[in-house]
Amino acid sequence: MGWFAKIWKSRGDKHTGATESHKHAVEDLNELKQELVTDEHQISLDELCERLETNIETGLTSEQAKTRLDRDGPNALTPSKVTPEWVRFCKN
Repeated sequence: MGWFAKIWKSRGDKHTGATESHKHAVEDLNELKQELVTDEHQISLDELCERLETNIETGLTSEQAKTRLDRDGPNALTPSKVTPEWVRFCKN
């Protein structure tokens, strides 16, 4: 058996080809999807402002903004994973 076949066979279930780590990743993703159910887009603006403890006319005070920044961190997306240099080299 060649090296590739050995690696492929060791990766997971013979019948599905799925690995345990892949199964766990799918389960984790499904849990995250369930946690992300929101209704902010369906409630009234007044209710949303109350829930978020803000005002559409005046916004947050400097103190409220600092407290939220300290508590939640900056409003920024998580950077995407960078492909390792050796992987990019192998693809070319």
